[in-house]
Amino acid sequence: MLKSYFTNSIWVLGGNLIAKLLNLLTLSALGRILNPKWFGVYNLAYSYAESLSQMADLGTSIVVQRSFANATPQESIKLSARFFGGGLIILGFYCLAFSVYLFHKKYYSPLYLKEYWSVYSIYILFISLGSRLSQFALIPIMGLKDFKAFSIRNVLCTFVVSIFVSLGALKFELLGSLQALLLATVLNVVITFLVFSRIAKKFSIRFSLMKSIHAIPEVLREGFILYSGSTFGGSLYSLVCLSLITQYIKVEEYNFVRIGLSIGSFVNVFVAATQPVTFSFLSESASHVDHEKLKSFKVRVLFSIIVLIVMWLIAFNDLITTLLFGRIYMDSKVYVSIILVILLVQVINQFYTAFLVARGLANFIGFISVLCVGISIISAIVLIPYLGLLGYLISFSSGYIIGLGILFRKENQVENYKDKNRIKVVFISSFFMVFTTFALTYAIDYVSRFGVMVMFTLFWLWLFRKIALLDSEFSLMQNKFSEIKNKILSKGIVKKT
Repeated sequence: MLKSYFTNSIWVLGGNLIAKLLNLLTLSALGRILNPKWFGVYNLAYSYAESLSQMADLGTSIVVQRSFANATPQESIKLSARFFGGGLIILGFYCLAFSVYLFHKKYYSPLYLKEYWSVYSIYILFISLGSRLSQFALIPIMGLKDFKAFSIRNVLCTFVVSIFVSLGALKFELLGSLQALLLATVLNVVITFLVFSRIAKKFSIRFSLMKSIHAIPEVLREGFILYSGSTFGGSLYSLVCLSLITQYIKVEEYNFVRIGLSIGSFVNVFVAATQPVTFSFLSESASHVDHEKLKSFKVRVLFSIIVLIVMWLIAFNDLITTLLFGRIYMDSKVYVSIILVILLVQVINQFYTAFLVARGLANFIGFISVLCVGISIISAIVLIPYLGLLGYLISFSSGYIIGLGILFRKENQVENYKDKNRIKVVFISSFFMVFTTFALTYAIDYVSRFGVMVMFTLFWLWLFRKIALLDSEFSLMQNKFSEIKNKILSKGIVKKT
């Protein structure tokens, strides 16, 4: 199981690395093409579209992925009903969203994007719809563990967005970038459904209106509780914060958040690579004997790798920001470092959330998520008017920190980890190294920082090999990389001959 998990994760990791790099370069291009105000408006519009797209999920993704993870071709009627039932739920959400826009837009005009809402909101709604449909069509591909197709599609679609948005901004500035993003989103929907058509043919997925309608209550019942706490709660928090940001924070300062999240996307790249693989493998059987090994491996090994990435990003985020976005955004250093630490806490939350959901504790996760989101929303309402961007970051972190304590305790109650002490040492050492990196590299020059980071890296690699990585896992990784190297070399020899 661990070998198959490792192979699939490499495919998704490669695709995600390329996609994240393309996204970062696109944001860099926009930051240099648009002035800080229009760049901030674009970032607000994009964030709003993403939040609305996540809210529109309504629990359909988790249900459909679970269904396809355990699917057989004989279950085509059930799979068809659940897939298209989920699609009808999403379309129903957007019918409501467009109704609000058409009949009540004047009430929303001062709420989210102020004077920009009336001009750009229609683009935001259509971009959000296209993004949600595209993501939904990917769910069966992840459920069936076709991660090669999943990765190729992600890279292709990200490339399309990068080219379209950059050219649109270069030619027509802000409005052109949003129009180009909409066009790219439509094209990506087409690409994704073409990839999905292979699965639809294999499993004889056919649309039946009545069966799809009958499946809607079942889909909502299975997925809505988890969605209401995690996805819906996070989306609601984002929308509340967008409202507060437009009232109490300069739109130019919101660029610091987007820059931090774009640089921090490389923190989440390993999570994004392994999360769909993890969930698909764990969903096959909640009592599989290898599950404890798989979860322990992810917590110890993958988290240690992510920590090393965070340390380097914290040490040199001001240099990265200057090179990509220009000296005008140099003031983002502290904010970006704080965001990177928050994302590290978020990573552990995502690990344990996937573990507990795969074990069938979706209702528990939903309840905890509602609690943590409520804390974050209250913190945002109280702190942002007084502390501005710093208040937003405190509210952003509060829910994750409280949630981490609860999830860690629950996971250790339901799973008997044999290497529990190793996991604790990894966590304690990780946060100690991250905060030490932030303190030691904040006020010294780049050359000194590099020397400090080399020493920190050598120490961390020694600790990683001694504590985080088991001998059997080290041998498995060596064998897998040797296998990949031999395949590459053999292909090169064949081409030469």
